[in-house]
Amino acid sequence: MRRALEDLRRVAIRNEWVAQDPLASVLGYADPADQEIAGFFGALLAYGRVDLLRAHVDQVLRVLGEHPAHALRRRIPPIREDLVYRFHRTRDLRALMRGARTVLRRRGSLGEAFSHHWKRTGDLRAALTLFADEIRAGAGDDAGPGLRFLLADPALGGACKRWNLYLRWMIRHEPGDPDPGPWRGLIPARALIIPLDTHVARVGRRLGFTSRRTSNWRMAEDVTAALRRLAPEDPVRYDFPLCHLGISGTCPPRLTPAHCVRCPLGSVCPTGKNVRARGLSPRLARP
Repeated sequence: MRRALEDLRRVAIRNEWVAQDPLASVLGYADPADQEIAGFFGALLAYGRVDLLRAHVDQVLRVLGEHPAHALRRRIPPIREDLVYRFHRTRDLRALMRGARTVLRRRGSLGEAFSHHWKRTGDLRAALTLFADEIRAGAGDDAGPGLRFLLADPALGGACKRWNLYLRWMIRHEPGDPDPGPWRGLIPARALIIPLDTHVARVGRRLGFTSRRTSNWRMAEDVTAALRRLAPEDPVRYDFPLCHLGISGTCPPRLTPAHCVRCPLGSVCPTGKNVRARGLSPRLARP
């Protein structure tokens, strides 16, 4: 399994998957201070279809200009009223900027804010909860319901995919990997939890990493624990390739034997082996 995942990872970080990922919007900034702000908006707005969310993230970052950290410290820039996307509106974006700006001014950086809560708790979920609370408090009271969606509360037990995606981008840094890691060293990479979206949940179940059906924090812990056995110091190193295995359609919701024959993990995937060997519908196949 480790060898197959490493092979997939080497291919994934070299091909067009990086260009299609919301992380591509963050990689355009060289300054770590700008990366953490671009990553903050890039990760928290990362829901829905990849092409649509990428376009929206780029629009929001253009509002902040070439140096988003400097711009945000100075003032909340004007935002067009039609800059909306699915569950959030312009007022929610303004509130999100206001919350990040308040924390920047108080702590010096978002990284220092998260590090403060990590040192207090020593627990990722607890630190994320306090971090989200601090940003929410700085946002004020005039935001719409979209802000509650964007600033998910880890204490409620959801998977909090976008928060964990942000931490992956900020903490991980390895030569050749796309994650820029401007916060590297603030917390150990081994403490990270996989950003559990619909693709990682589906692929994780098929690989036998979890038997849960509900995508929540406990499922994310299951998948992370399975990956930690393969990479103890860096369990989320395989998140990018596993996620894009689903996004690309290589491992789609409705499997056929042909999919499993072509899949780069087909030789190690229990579900894939079963589907290929028996030619069964995936609904009848069992890992």
